[in-house]
Amino acid sequence: MSIIVLTCDTKKEKCPNRIRWERSVNKQKLKYSILGENKLWQGWKWRIKQYLDGLIKLENEKKYTYAMITDCWDVIIQRRPNKKEYKILDNTVILGAEKQKTGIFSFSEKYKDNKWHNINGGFYIGKISNLIILYKEVLHKWDACKIHKKVNDQHVLSYVFMYSKFAFNIQLDVKKRFVLNFTKNVNKQEYIYKHKSIYSKTNKNIYKPIALHNPGNPKKPIHNLNNLFNLIVS
Repeated sequence: MSIIVLTCDTKKEKCPNRIRWERSVNKQKLKYSILGENKLWQGWKWRIKQYLDGLIKLENEKKYTYAMITDCWDVIIQRRPNKKEYKILDNTVILGAEKQKTGIFSFSEKYKDNKWHNINGGFYIGKISNLIILYKEVLHKWDACKIHKKVNDQHVLSYVFMYSKFAFNIQLDVKKRFVLNFTKNVNKQEYIYKHKSIYSKTNKNIYKPIALHNPGNPKKPIHNLNNLFNLIVS
């Protein structure tokens, strides 16, 4: 299956976290592209535009069918998608889910009893053609979300998830099958206890997510997770 991994990083010098991300992608023998290099960071809407332009270029080149879009400072890739997952992606764009309330009010109210029903913009995966349609819609609906004091990609994705209609499905990965987004109350001990299959190098038959995401300020990562990510990638 032809898939490429995209990320956006404006830094001229690679930080250790970016190097770890690249190492994890290379370890899985996945092709990747870095968008935004040597450019000035201009905000979340600008990042969406970088991804959209990159996806349009890929569609025109007709080399890849699918794309996985991830953050790079706090994400590692620990396996490739399988045939069953590619079949899901033919008609579905998967978005990462998390516990933190990061969406618009109407989204948070609708899913307030479902703690994992919150969108994290650090991971998307789907057909390139469908991702282009999604990103165009996000940019189109950006101004509609300006009623919020602070607007980022997760606010607008929540709005699109609630109110936009597509010929394909948009699915929140609440079961964490594609990506596990950690939350601030997770430490290394809890992670190892509850998710042994994810970091295990011995039992290849137990299911594990494609990606792991340690969301938040990379200078203040979730306790001990960066060390654990290094262990998994090594």
